[in-house]
Amino acid sequence: MHDTQATILILAAVALSDGLTEATTARVAEGLSVTPRELTDAYIHEMRQRVLEELLIHPDLVRLDGRLDAIARAN
Repeated sequence: MHDTQATILILAAVALSDGLTEATTARVAEGLSVTPRELTDAYIHEMRQRVLEELLIHPDLVRLDGRLDAIARAN
């Protein structure tokens, strides 16, 4: 993985836990030679991945997914 991409992913993880202000995002993006949008996109992607992972392991949703799969196979 390219160093800049790895750094953006790390910063995205930090942003998820601590948050970054718009000004901080702009400064970090400038330091990484990326646009604030690229940094924000990395953040959004990481946030979605974390939420999806949490949803997929939730016991109630695992059972619901199994039931929906059974219904779909029955039809």
